[in-house]
Amino acid sequence: MQVCKVQLVALLLLLSCGMYSHGSKILVIAPFGTKSHWQFFGEIVKTLANRGHHVTSLTSLPMIRHDNVTEIDLDIDLDPIIPNTFENRGWGVSVNLLKRMPGMCAEALSRKQVQDIKIDEYDLIFIGLFVSDCFYGLLEDTQVPMITMSPNGLVSYAHELEGNIDFPSFVPMMGTTMLHPLTFTQRLLNTLANLFSHALTKYYYLPSVEKACKEAALCRPNMRSIEEIAAKSAFLFINNVQALETPVRPYVPAVIHAGGLNCRPAQPLPEDLASWIEGSGDAGAIYFSLGSFIKPKDMPEKFRQVFVKVFSTLPQRVIWKWDEASMPGLPPNVKLAKWLPQQDILGHPKVHLFITHGGLFSTLEAIYHAVPILGFPVFADQGSNMIKSTADGIAETIDWDDLSEDLLNNTIHKMLTDQKYQKTVNHRSQLMRDQPMSPRDVVVYWTEYAIRHKGAPHLQSPVKGMAWYQIYNVDVWLSLIVISLACLYLDIKILIALVRRCCYRTKTTGELKKKKE
Repeated sequence: MQVCKVQLVALLLLLSCGMYSHGSKILVIAPFGTKSHWQFFGEIVKTLANRGHHVTSLTSLPMIRHDNVTEIDLDIDLDPIIPNTFENRGWGVSVNLLKRMPGMCAEALSRKQVQDIKIDEYDLIFIGLFVSDCFYGLLEDTQVPMITMSPNGLVSYAHELEGNIDFPSFVPMMGTTMLHPLTFTQRLLNTLANLFSHALTKYYYLPSVEKACKEAALCRPNMRSIEEIAAKSAFLFINNVQALETPVRPYVPAVIHAGGLNCRPAQPLPEDLASWIEGSGDAGAIYFSLGSFIKPKDMPEKFRQVFVKVFSTLPQRVIWKWDEASMPGLPPNVKLAKWLPQQDILGHPKVHLFITHGGLFSTLEAIYHAVPILGFPVFADQGSNMIKSTADGIAETIDWDDLSEDLLNNTIHKMLTDQKYQKTVNHRSQLMRDQPMSPRDVVVYWTEYAIRHKGAPHLQSPVKGMAWYQIYNVDVWLSLIVISLACLYLDIKILIALVRRCCYRTKTTGELKKKKE
């Protein structure tokens, strides 16, 4: 009996070693992206490396130390082209990036390390949905399966990429402030916004990328369109949690929800932070961070003074992520730090409020750790994230132009005293955690599925090969309308003919009677 147990253990160890030693070769193409984007891309890389796969990553933010990961640093800095986000709030930053993206992508593609890559040596390719479009030129002729990654949700362009039907009638476009249910005017505006986004991508952005790539002799002159090559994507991994989406929306099988990859259970805090929070007593603590992309030092002085004055009146202690070790007029109940373990802070039971810019990753982490949110969106999707979170009942949103001492103080007081925020975010946290598979298991399963089934063509949506008027049956409805109008026209003509004939007979009969008389 003992011998059988030893043999069984040895067999399991052998199988385990075999599984990990025969890992697939995976290429991850994500040459650009903010640190927050790499919380999604990087977690995919680490998850697959931990599984035993050998991952080569093209990046400008090397940060993963793992025996199974080879990072190729393309050394392209985004900071010089990103303006002060406080002075360029709204979509100004995005518009500026859109103009620079084609040239930036071509610059990354031209790197010798990239040109030396032999695509067909890999078993699978991941490509990020952010300034990576020119890299499709490398993938035109390969039969290697491909998966696309989006650090956000399903943007309008990505619907077409995977053959997923978008419904602007009830799904607000990402980046807008509209909420379901939409009024007629909102449905009209949402539809126009979708059409504009689609046209901007199809007729301006992608042609600009192709032009820059061909002019740099990095793509073949007769290369197929980027849209055609990108449509070979087996799956699209999106940073969304389906149980948290409102309203519920339809997806084709190729769209895989992997939201929350960045979320994890809280770990013990460093001693200084732990003692600071523990010393807050019954009042608890507030955590204030504007993420990794926005530079706190760019905050206008008038805004900084409002926060300082309001924080000084609070019974709570405040942990504030700031560029410098000190600031003028810093109250004794406020602690500054250049870097903070965000999830470990949010997971502490004495942290009762999270003041944030409303980035998707910060929002997901707040929900995961069940901490209500006070949002100050700056640009891009942050506004829509906070509008949605406010509508879900887990947040309040303050526009920077409306910021005042009274508004900030009253909002903080309301959120800390009204238990509806905590109860609602507790429920949302339960929904996020109550899934049949963890996000990491989802990534592993569908990645290996794509490798096993050579891109899983049997799961591809037929919508990919259909024209828009066929998808929505526009030609069918027009035909039915034309036929109906033709039938109506014929009916009217027949009716008029019958009426005239009846009138003629009546008139003729009358005339005959008069003649007889």
